[in-house]
Amino acid sequence: MSGRLNTFILYARTLRHLRPRQIAWRLLRTVQRRLPSRAPGEDAHASARFDSAALQRLRGFLALASRHGLDTDADLPSLRDDMLAFLNHAVDCKAGMPWQDKSLSQLWRYQMHGFRMVRALAAASPSDAAFDDAAHAARWVEDWLQHNPPGADVAWDPHPTSDRLFNWVLCSAAFGAGCGATAARCTVQADWLEARLEYDLSANHLLKEVMALALVAEATNDAALRQRAWAMVEEQVAEQILPDGGHYERSPMYHAQALFDGLVLYAASASPPAFFENALRRMTHFLEDVLHPDGDIPLFSDAAFGETMQGRALVELSHELLHTEPRLEERPVLPDSGFYALGCGTDRMILKAVAPSPDHQPGHAHADPLTFELSVAGLRMIVDGGCHGYAESPLRGYCRSVRAHNTVRINGQEPMEAWQVFRVARRHRVVADWEMSGHASTLRGNCHWPQGWTHTRYARHDRDTRFWAVVDRVDGGDPLTVESYLHFHPGTELTETNGVWIAARGGVRLGVLPEGADRIELVEGAHDPDQGWYCPHFGVAERAPTLVLHAKGARRLNFGWMLFPPERAEQTVAALAAMHGVLRREGEFGGVGAPL
Repeated sequence: MSGRLNTFILYARTLRHLRPRQIAWRLLRTVQRRLPSRAPGEDAHASARFDSAALQRLRGFLALASRHGLDTDADLPSLRDDMLAFLNHAVDCKAGMPWQDKSLSQLWRYQMHGFRMVRALAAASPSDAAFDDAAHAARWVEDWLQHNPPGADVAWDPHPTSDRLFNWVLCSAAFGAGCGATAARCTVQADWLEARLEYDLSANHLLKEVMALALVAEATNDAALRQRAWAMVEEQVAEQILPDGGHYERSPMYHAQALFDGLVLYAASASPPAFFENALRRMTHFLEDVLHPDGDIPLFSDAAFGETMQGRALVELSHELLHTEPRLEERPVLPDSGFYALGCGTDRMILKAVAPSPDHQPGHAHADPLTFELSVAGLRMIVDGGCHGYAESPLRGYCRSVRAHNTVRINGQEPMEAWQVFRVARRHRVVADWEMSGHASTLRGNCHWPQGWTHTRYARHDRDTRFWAVVDRVDGGDPLTVESYLHFHPGTELTETNGVWIAARGGVRLGVLPEGADRIELVEGAHDPDQGWYCPHFGVAERAPTLVLHAKGARRLNFGWMLFPPERAEQTVAALAAMHGVLRREGEFGGVGAPL
């Protein structure tokens, strides 16, 4: 009974955040799945034709995107030999495509049914015309049609259908009718998709789906579908793209994917709506502002490398396509998205100060209040745990937990009640305040845990001395036991002398001085519980050294980290001493620590 009661409580805490229309659409989709699957045949759309001007624009886009690195890391010889690799898992498909192989993870099958493999061939076509990639793509398309009748499990789900429409249209632009992805076949699937849009899930799924409809409308010059689809795109852009340009799920990976899809749609359109061009510009500037010095995204929320274009390359592609100029300096404050940057140039701390988002769909959120990543001299030193995968991943729970992030755990609990793969029941709330004065910039953030505790973080960067202070306060209850985590990039060597830790990687060194600790623990690649893992790509888990600060007390605890360049020891020691006094005087954190 206790198990059933606990499940009921989790459902109740989760459902209270949903919109009524999400529940209604979920019920409708459940009914749709149980009804006989019907889709109009190709004959019903026999008159559909691709618009030659739209395909020409998309060929130009593919050539431009290829120059900026679209799918340049794809293993084309293996693809041409029917070896498919998604999520860092390769499958030999020479004996037949595993369309219905349920031993493969659903996300792997989503990417296969979404025809991610033909995009790589299409991107290679302008410079690699010696291979008959059109015939190869046609064989995959015909095989898919033969083995996946309308309504087939996974194959016709809305998300892979929308992905497939993007990739089939790009494939047709690259290869023409020879690839088998005809206008009639795309229009049939657009009809199916329009009747099954995922308003129950919303978020990046729905945005991609309505943009896929608009892409088919532009590619086939379908005026009626164009009017309906662009109206839906405008509605979703208004909701999902925040004023500062960030996507409301706060995952840099999904933001980048949405930006790339938007650029494809923009390129296909002869007259893109003004609202859409404005949104793409804001999204480009947001991505530009949150990149690390190495040119790629922070791994906040569900984010991994390799699932879309490299961040800097995507920004450059967008600027060239939209005829905009790169920013001369990054914005340090993106308050609508809750991203902040302490530092500049090659020294850059990127902080995330926002609650699980959006409130009605936090499926990609992590328990990471007030977390950060840090690059020093252009190298990532302190990293987020990343995302190992979804339902198929043994590290899904770890990657979503507070233990995989550079923040604080209180009394062995979690600030976000994550359950199953994507569900969230109770969740934390965050407010933040930013200040820049003279040579220093400061973020004060306050996180209210659902259990009643309050975690306040004071992060400060001094540009003259190149040091950061990250000081935490936890209030509420007796007793209090806390852990504060610092996750270092794999390959970082950590040594300790007289209480000061030195982190060394690739010729870069970072000094780490803990404050207020009862003890410091170094963990790397541990299980039971999982700790010290870095998951930069789906399906990849690397051992990574992690410092864990342990402290305990009653009612209030103060602790934290000083991070500094050890080669400037004398200046740094003096600066740290001064900063220590400042932080002691700032005990109330300017009032930000008041309960929400």
